[in-house]
Amino acid sequence: MNPGVPWVTCWDVNDVVAIGHPLRKSWGEPLREIEVENSDAPHSIERYLGHPEVARAIGAAAAER
Repeated sequence: MNPGVPWVTCWDVNDVVAIGHPLRKSWGEPLREIEVENSDAPHSIERYLGHPEVARAIGAAAAER
């Protein structure tokens, strides 16, 4: 179950660690899902964090603190 707080999940369809995504069907709301394309490095944290939409979501959350 979703913990009841807004959160973001991102995944690359080729990232084997991200098996089970998308999560909305299992976890429900509030959940923002961002599918990314990390090219030849699907599990790269640098590529996940460098994705513009993911970076904006993290920046917005950090600004609220």
